[in-house]
Amino acid sequence: MAGGTFDVGGNVELATIGTSGSTNANLSATGLLQLTGGTFTVQGNITHADDTLNRGTATVTLDGGTLDVTGGSIGGAAANSITFNVRSGTLASLGELDAGGNLVKSTVAGSSSQERVPTLAARR
Repeated sequence: MAGGTFDVGGNVELATIGTSGSTNANLSATGLLQLTGGTFTVQGNITHADDTLNRGTATVTLDGGTLDVTGGSIGGAAANSITFNVRSGTLASLGELDAGGNLVKSTVAGSSSQERVPTLAARR
């Protein structure tokens, strides 16, 4: 998303393989949410639920604009279930990141800010 306003009234599920019980290892899913401008508001959580064969990958990249999670979470019950790249922009109202995972700003250039976000371990 490069500009404008987008509001999701529930959860955003990235790269979730259905529960059909398929054991075909050739199936895969890739989910990408990339923000370079504008405002993206989620009234739920941004989630990724992988299956037992680990056939899905999910990435959220904040590289400008605003990502407002309205108190919801990014990730799942396991640490690192979603790759979250923070380059620049504003992260607002994050309740939880990957079951207590670290928030890592992935580039030195650019600036980012956090609004209404609980204390998170952040490192460069």
